[in-house]
Amino acid sequence: MIDINEISSYLDLSDKLTPADYVSLGKFTKVKGLRPGDIYIAEGSSQQKIGFITQGILRTYFLEPGGDEITIMLRCENQIIASIDSILLQQPSRFYYEAIEPVILIELDYQHAKACIDRDVHLAALRHEVLVGLLLQTVDRLEDFMLLNPEERYIRLIAQRPYIANRVPDKFLSTMLGITPVSLSRIKKRLKKKDS
Repeated sequence: MIDINEISSYLDLSDKLTPADYVSLGKFTKVKGLRPGDIYIAEGSSQQKIGFITQGILRTYFLEPGGDEITIMLRCENQIIASIDSILLQQPSRFYYEAIEPVILIELDYQHAKACIDRDVHLAALRHEVLVGLLLQTVDRLEDFMLLNPEERYIRLIAQRPYIANRVPDKFLSTMLGITPVSLSRIKKRLKKKDS
């Protein structure tokens, strides 16, 4: 069990979580470390866990029939990672969730915490807020693909998360942007010339 002092240094949820909430959820929570390449949630897994990342980056990807990995999402410090398939749809995950650098996260065993959350109106409202936030981020990503070209998607990504360019390999960034690594390299060169 994690105590309130251990969690509160990472989470600024003082206006949302009460000390009683920490105690209730602490029974279902642990700190977990991952090495680069470790799979946090595997495709086909039905585990219902929610991780709050305190250090590192995880990527979400799927395998194409030919075996190519397509990155669809990156999650880093102060963000939540969870399989929406398992949590919302009670279905096996369609994606892999992999650490691409050393990761430390606070993990909630949602399967066991669900009954406790269901009984508490405050925690149920917080769960709703977290899940809606995850869904809105997915919608935002879809809109990027519909409304922006690859260069605009890259510019927006770097504007929102500037550290990503130095921490995430281009092969992951390019598939996430829906382009080849060569195209990403060209975009970077063009933008560098504009800045010069």
